[in-house]
Amino acid sequence: MIYCPYTDKDLDISKTNSEHIIPLSLGGVNGFEIPVCKNFNSWAGSKIDAKIANELIIQSRRTNLKVKSQSRKIAEMYFKNARDEETGHLLQVKITKDQGIRARAPYVEEGSKAPTGKTIQFSVTGDIDIWLRYVAKVSLSAGYFAYGNLFRKNVNTVDLRNIMTKSNDELLKKHSDMNVHAHYLYMGDETQEIKLYKHICKAVGNHSCVGIIPSNKYLTFFVGILGGYIGLIRVEADTREFPNEKKYWWGHFMCPQSGQLGRISYHRLMEKVVGVEN
Repeated sequence: MIYCPYTDKDLDISKTNSEHIIPLSLGGVNGFEIPVCKNFNSWAGSKIDAKIANELIIQSRRTNLKVKSQSRKIAEMYFKNARDEETGHLLQVKITKDQGIRARAPYVEEGSKAPTGKTIQFSVTGDIDIWLRYVAKVSLSAGYFAYGNLFRKNVNTVDLRNIMTKSNDELLKKHSDMNVHAHYLYMGDETQEIKLYKHICKAVGNHSCVGIIPSNKYLTFFVGILGGYIGLIRVEADTREFPNEKKYWWGHFMCPQSGQLGRISYHRLMEKVVGVEN
């Protein structure tokens, strides 16, 4: 039987498949994976991974860095409902790292002025919930990847699943008793802790990362995508049995880069990034 942290169930191996903890399209690597429920993995791929990959700030990073998806396609930005400001004509706009901005008008009435493309208007929508849902998803899979059954037995993963699967409105109405501290990219709370995590996510260059930091009663996760901080979640946990030596001293840090997964202790990370000494 295979344990799936997303569903909290032991499943027959035939009902599971491999989940990239950080998708390749967001800077992940092969090998940073766990087996999870096949059906849930499909849902999370379309409702969480794909959605955050299409958020404008992430789209822009992926395009600029020419990140490849699992299908080996290089990232690009595409807007199908843009408009030429001068003529009002509908435009389809594609932006790539190598070719820049390309626009085409799918239909121009005979005799009307052709679009110039000098000024293009387009609108984007964002999903406020998606940032924390993604952090919760990565926390569940990365936590189990790093700590195994200790994570399963000693961490309040119920709250992580609720954040991953429920909208913010649902959480406020039905799960307001959760003992969770959360922060995401667009919140204005600039504590010293948040500033540190932002600095770490930037310091690793154009890579994604996951940090896991145990304390007496909590486990804190922070997540970065392609050189930028995304968010953090702190959940209740009994960490007394968690390892605190070698690659787990003060916590654990994972960063896919150059086709490999780098794993070091949080203490070593502090030495490298901010010069903390023992």
